[in-house]
Amino acid sequence: MLRIIARQVCMMKLLLFGKNGQVGRELQQELINFSGAIFLDSSEVDFNDLDSIRECLRLQRPDIIINAAAYTNVEAAENAPLQAYRINAEAVEIIAQEAKKLNAWFIHYSTDYVFDGCKKSLYDENDTPRPLNIYGLSKLAGEHAIQKTGCKHIIFRTSWVFSEHGKNFAKTILDLAKTSTNLQIVNDQIGAPTHAHMIANVTKHVIQEIINRQDNAEVLVGIYNISCAGETSWHGFAEFLLTQVGVDVARTLQATSSKNYKTSVNRPANSRLDTSKFINTFNLELPHWEKYALRFVESMNNDARTA
Repeated sequence: MLRIIARQVCMMKLLLFGKNGQVGRELQQELINFSGAIFLDSSEVDFNDLDSIRECLRLQRPDIIINAAAYTNVEAAENAPLQAYRINAEAVEIIAQEAKKLNAWFIHYSTDYVFDGCKKSLYDENDTPRPLNIYGLSKLAGEHAIQKTGCKHIIFRTSWVFSEHGKNFAKTILDLAKTSTNLQIVNDQIGAPTHAHMIANVTKHVIQEIINRQDNAEVLVGIYNISCAGETSWHGFAEFLLTQVGVDVARTLQATSSKNYKTSVNRPANSRLDTSKFINTFNLELPHWEKYALRFVESMNNDARTA
């Protein structure tokens, strides 16, 4: 049976958009054993050019499409809504339409920002989305576009993504702590920091499940919340990271309210996601965020020593 599954993995043609993003970089490592895998970035397929997406998919005819490309600058999206919608919704709709024609699976990543954060408990997949900003609205539009086409899809909603690559809160905090002795970080926004490697590992597991189930795999279609276990505030996340690198957080780090933080964008106060649907469906426990935060710090320290 294992040999049969291995042959099926090799035979499945997989195509990844957004190979150089936080999640995309980790996906390349996780999916390296797929001999038919194609990894693409924006220089190879421009999401502003919708025809180029169609042409790529019609030429390559993949069995599984993974979209890790997105417009993720939350602040900039407020001033560039057309661009945010082009990347996060219109391009996604094209992929979904082509996936439907190819009878291919479409794996896509969405966000906790589809919710307004007013709920007191964890958000599950059946809660009504109410985005607070353009970024959240554009990502929700992408979800709806996928569902409308009727293609075979998995939509992962995740939160507070960080990694050793790209721009993210964790990297920014470590950099700021090198020069600042007065870091004010909000303590009234709660969520689960989620490392890009966990998202990629989960994606690999789901792909394997799709292959193993074969003709019965369509029961997996839907939206799933995925985030690391546990919860913290942005202040708590910063405190954990800075403690690991020896910063005197009592003198350097101060908690503040989001009301005192000047920003042009409203963000959800509660980004906590109920991941029980995913855990029960795929029989896979999700690791605690502190595990990945420790890994992140160790990796960043190693990079600093070898630089």
